[in-house]
Amino acid sequence: MPTHFFADAAFLGLLQFWDESRRGRALPAWNGDIEALPVALRPYLVVADGLPDPRYGFIGAEGVRRWGSDATGLPVSDVLPPAYGRYIQSLFDEASTRRAPVFSASIFRQGSDDDLIMTGRLFTPFTRPGADEPAVIINVQLFKGSEQPLSRVTYVHEIRRDLIAIAPALCAKLEEARRYYHAARALGRSLTDEVESMARSLMGSALVSLTPLADQTGK
Repeated sequence: MPTHFFADAAFLGLLQFWDESRRGRALPAWNGDIEALPVALRPYLVVADGLPDPRYGFIGAEGVRRWGSDATGLPVSDVLPPAYGRYIQSLFDEASTRRAPVFSASIFRQGSDDDLIMTGRLFTPFTRPGADEPAVIINVQLFKGSEQPLSRVTYVHEIRRDLIAIAPALCAKLEEARRYYHAARALGRSLTDEVESMARSLMGSALVSLTPLADQTGK
């Protein structure tokens, strides 16, 4: 179960930033100020600005490293390989339509069958100041596996997709899991074990399972 990505500090950090930025509104507003992004999160964040067909407004250092170049300012559809692009566009659409954060875990193949990478990502929707409709997606991308450039992705298999329906509840549970981490280690349990148990307890309430995208292929 790929909920181990929930245990990553960047996942919790972005979810908290999105929730705290709402300030009583249904959706938070994004004014384009990169300096407003939490410093510790910036290497892992991507800002896609101008839904439904956005451009990259910002790509963190880890995204640039994984891609091999900085695509800031370019249309997302012009940058990503077809299989990867369709997957990412489906997440833009899902988070925008549902007006809530969406988590996705997937496996990428990059050329040969040996070049596999597991990814976890959280897509959070923002409006423009003074508006109500989503216009920007800020997402965190986490990777485990192959170090081959993401530009080589030829196949995407989405393992799971979840709507985060009650962000404060998930944030509280993740913080609780981290607080009990040291006690859990004494019992032979890892933080990942605690987070997976938490995720199971929240399914159907704070976490709502969505239908994963069909497998995508193509260079």
